[in-house]
Amino acid sequence: MTGAPHPSPTQAVILAGGQGSRLRPYTDDRPKPMVEIPGTGTPIIGHQLNWLAEEGVTDAVISCGHLAGVLQDWLDRAQLPLRVTTVVETEPLGRGGGLKYAAGSLPRPDEPWYATNGDIWTRFPLRDMAAFHHERAAEATLALARPHIPWGAVETDAFGHVLDFIESPPSPYLINAG
Repeated sequence: MTGAPHPSPTQAVILAGGQGSRLRPYTDDRPKPMVEIPGTGTPIIGHQLNWLAEEGVTDAVISCGHLAGVLQDWLDRAQLPLRVTTVVETEPLGRGGGLKYAAGSLPRPDEPWYATNGDIWTRFPLRDMAAFHHERAAEATLALARPHIPWGAVETDAFGHVLDFIESPPSPYLINAG
């Protein structure tokens, strides 16, 4: 494709309404995005907002639910690298419902936006994903990852003879990267 690069989205929706049951006891008194990354003193949401700002996002809407006040209090006290609005789901709306509800509070609803889960810590290159999306004139683009299996695998032949040991091989499946 030729011509000037298409601008990347400058707004995002962050889903932060889940109960965080798999992270208990860390989420007994805070939502998942407020769990601190060890050694940083900063919760996941702080790292995420910095990442989004570094990728050109200027406005984010955070859809809160479980213990929303804890997240809102932190946002009120923190020095944020972008403008943040929160909306609170009074009852869980699920991923699609949460996205639709939060997107209604975007400052520029007719412009493209990113969506992410509020419990991920990454440096994924959003501008590259936006370029990929634009080149294909897609309606939506989903970031996928191929996680490494945490165990060693054994490769065998048809007779069960061991051919190789592979430490932490990549999964044969792609997963939703959030």
